[in-house]
Amino acid sequence: MAAAKPATGLDVRLEGSSLLVGATVVLEQLAGEASMRQDESGAGAVLGFAAPGGTPTARADFALGKLRASRFLALGRTSLWWCTPAWGTSAEQVPEETQFLLLELGGGKGGYALMLPLIDSGAFRATLRGSSEDGTLGLRIESGAADVSTGSWRSALLVAAGNDPFELVDRAVAAAARLSGTSKPRSEKEVPGSADVFGWCTWDAFYSKVSAAGVEEGLKSLVDGGAPPRFVIIDDGWQRTDVDPQHREAAAAGCLHSDSALGMGSTVHEVEEAAAAMLSGPDNHMDANLEAVHKIAQDAKKDAAQDGSSAAAAQQPEQPPSSGGARRLLELPAAWAQAARRSVGNLAARLQAAFFDYCRQLLEATPANHWRMRLFSALATSRVVRPALLSFYAAASDHTRRLVSVRANTKFSSPSAGPQHALNSEGEDLAGVVAALKARHGLKYVYAWHAMGGFWGGLGLEDPDMAKYKPQLVLPTPTPGMLSVDPTVAWVQPVLSGVGLPADPRQLHEDMHSYLAGCGIDGVKVDVQSTVGLLGSGAGRGGGPALAAAYHSSLEASARRHFPGNHLINCMCHSTEDLYRMEDTNLARVSDDFYPTWPESHLAHIANCAFNTLFFGALVIPDWDMFHSLHEKALLHATARAVSGGPIYVSDRPGRHDFELLRRLVLPDGSVLRCRLPGRPTADCLFADVSRDGTTALKVWNANAFNAIVACFNIQGSAFERSLRRFSTHDSSPPALAAAVRPSDAPVLAGAAEMFAAYQDSTKELRLLGAADCLEVRLAGGGGSDVVTLSPVTEAGGVLFAPIGLTDMLNAGGAVLSCAVSGGHSDDGYDVQPARAALKLRGAGTVLCYCSHAPTGVAVGGQQVPFSYDAERSALTFELVPADGRAAGKAVDCAVQF
Repeated sequence: MAAAKPATGLDVRLEGSSLLVGATVVLEQLAGEASMRQDESGAGAVLGFAAPGGTPTARADFALGKLRASRFLALGRTSLWWCTPAWGTSAEQVPEETQFLLLELGGGKGGYALMLPLIDSGAFRATLRGSSEDGTLGLRIESGAADVSTGSWRSALLVAAGNDPFELVDRAVAAAARLSGTSKPRSEKEVPGSADVFGWCTWDAFYSKVSAAGVEEGLKSLVDGGAPPRFVIIDDGWQRTDVDPQHREAAAAGCLHSDSALGMGSTVHEVEEAAAAMLSGPDNHMDANLEAVHKIAQDAKKDAAQDGSSAAAAQQPEQPPSSGGARRLLELPAAWAQAARRSVGNLAARLQAAFFDYCRQLLEATPANHWRMRLFSALATSRVVRPALLSFYAAASDHTRRLVSVRANTKFSSPSAGPQHALNSEGEDLAGVVAALKARHGLKYVYAWHAMGGFWGGLGLEDPDMAKYKPQLVLPTPTPGMLSVDPTVAWVQPVLSGVGLPADPRQLHEDMHSYLAGCGIDGVKVDVQSTVGLLGSGAGRGGGPALAAAYHSSLEASARRHFPGNHLINCMCHSTEDLYRMEDTNLARVSDDFYPTWPESHLAHIANCAFNTLFFGALVIPDWDMFHSLHEKALLHATARAVSGGPIYVSDRPGRHDFELLRRLVLPDGSVLRCRLPGRPTADCLFADVSRDGTTALKVWNANAFNAIVACFNIQGSAFERSLRRFSTHDSSPPALAAAVRPSDAPVLAGAAEMFAAYQDSTKELRLLGAADCLEVRLAGGGGSDVVTLSPVTEAGGVLFAPIGLTDMLNAGGAVLSCAVSGGHSDDGYDVQPARAALKLRGAGTVLCYCSHAPTGVAVGGQQVPFSYDAERSALTFELVPADGRAAGKAVDCAVQF
């Protein structure tokens, strides 16, 4: 059989029952049903399979055989919506629902192979999975619907190989997207302007209590502090939504949408959080959101109490001595009785919370196929328990709510409208609110959130405004693979309450986006995307891949019409059903949420983002999510966003900011120094478990216009644990680590120079490195981070020169747009010209350059400026100050004369 050998890769061929890369066996005892052909682009080999006897089936499993690799990196779904990395050396360690399997061959000397499960014929999605029984690697291919079946799959798995892991991934993922769907490579897509300016998202600031007044308060707080957002995301909470009629009383009394949340005791909150934690899984983080909502309510209660006590103290008249002691004694029994009732209530609540917590611990350690899990699932979906669960969901979550209008609710009826209005309230002026926000705060882009199908629960089934879309209730059936990954999907809200799907998504997306664009909204963040694949299980829906394809086609077309500039963020979209359908849109979240109140997630978030970006970054600009600037892990997350190559935005509550940190990310005009590529782990980190092995620091590399950046992170101690199906801390005191940073860590620097100037952010050390030299970076345990800027050194006229950039910024090198050094002997070899460095810079602050000799002058914008030169460090510094109305983000010509 002909081998598949791309021009830049290694050949992949089938010999008997073995799959080889070059001379290296990758798979042994491959299933006899397999066939192989060369991909038409030469990217790799495409494996197809046939069911025994050709019998049509909706789901088939095939044995790929024994895996032969030194180490692997797997990216597999841990929920409907999200992926996380896993590492290992043998097939049985490959997780269920793996969508990306990168193999190290020959102990690192035989190159790399990449296995990418495909979507065949637009209807059958493949995944990889290990078998603990016989140690073989398996492939599952399924439609997700019992009524969609076939007997053969021509394109089930792409296998590609190469010597450069980053080139290999970009090449192979682009081919997989073409074979499976419509997504173009990231480099061929338009970059939305919102990616290059600072942003603020309302979610963690207000959750669904967001209002026009809250957005105004949040923007003003950041602008006044000198970190002006130029784009804002109005997240979940602006739409008109409601629960089904039978659950409206429970929803009205719940803490999410009731002002009584401020008066609820902490024990009531404990019960809610414990019950939510018991029911929650990777698909449903009710407990995290409830905990955050409760914290906001408690903070507001404390603030109100302090304000009230201060006011009362100021207004309280002096009381004369009283002889009312006898009266107070008579009141004591009633006071004691009230205290006793409160204590009994608190005790009962704590017992409830303890019971729920015990049930959670039983469930989280229970395998998906265990009788205990099957019993709980049966109870949760039974006629007895299901109504109670739906009432709890209505009170503690928004995920059973349905869209009742494409228009905003009354919280956006004017720029001063507050959060007291209900989510189903009627009467809005979103256009007036958006216009006021843009005029007051200089916003360039305003995004609005919505779910792929309108809202979490889809469309209202009996609401007049939704009748035109002919919604139908779909009660989905999770696939066995998804239930194995996350058994809680059996009782999540979409499964228990169903989702109201429109007969055709095109009219819904058209109406939603037409309304939003007419209100001055510039783009959308579209959530809950991978739920659509689950809903494809409904009768007549065509299966998960087919239904997802229809929704993405509709979404992409509508976004092109209404949001010029490619302003759409894909989110909750980690199924290949979604990733391979992002035709033109160029932004996607690459990890689960940043959870401000979950310490066990704060380090794992960085690992998930970095390794998922290796996969997703071939097709989209990676969005590493918002974070809080005033937070114990703020520097860690700010550093991660600086190297990510994606948008930089926070979700700070008004008045709770670290402006010193924000100014290391945001220029005075609200622009940011975004890296040019997706931030990916360095090659020496790809196959190391940077969360659990106790020895490896994560290094993430990226490129700027002229130089490169390597960010280092010590994120040992916490990870997403598949066995527990949640984030977990396994080492509360992880050790300090050292990371060795080399110019070769950034492949873009290969061949750029023989020497490089390296600048370490934490120590301010500036030194020269040869191409093979390293700089040791020390990182504290529990989230230590640092940044090294690497700049190629140019020699002219006996002078060595390398621009570092703005040392006040985390991505210092992002300020250098170009550098050309001239001087020395003329072409005839006689005349000698003084060396001169011509720079194009952007930003504001202190510029650092490596210079082997002191310059005679520095000019910015044609004007001479003061400079300093430290001969011991070979360091030149001068100030870049925007003048003559130049915005900080605009480029300016600078010159260094020797």
